[in-house]
Amino acid sequence: FEAIANGKPILGGLSGEAQKIVNEFEIGETFRPEDGEAFLNSLTIMVDQLRENPDFYLSAIKRAAKIFSRDFQAQKILDGLGKYSEGSTD
Repeated sequence: FEAIANGKPILGGLSGEAQKIVNEFEIGETFRPEDGEAFLNSLTIMVDQLRENPDFYLSAIKRAAKIFSRDFQAQKILDGLGKYSEGSTD
């Protein structure tokens, strides 16, 4: 989340939820943890993308930053609590 907040693409040896977020939001490149060949492949993809277009990941990072902001997440919780207190559990 620090990289997103700083507007930087992520290059990480990730698995699980973190990998899903990076791939789903297209905010960087992931590789199998501790796999040097996979790391070099992901690094090459990222460098090629950024050489072609320095802002390649930027719009996706901005979108993810908004979605994962504390304000946005807090509002989702408040909205959910409001629906619950009104008797709706949708």
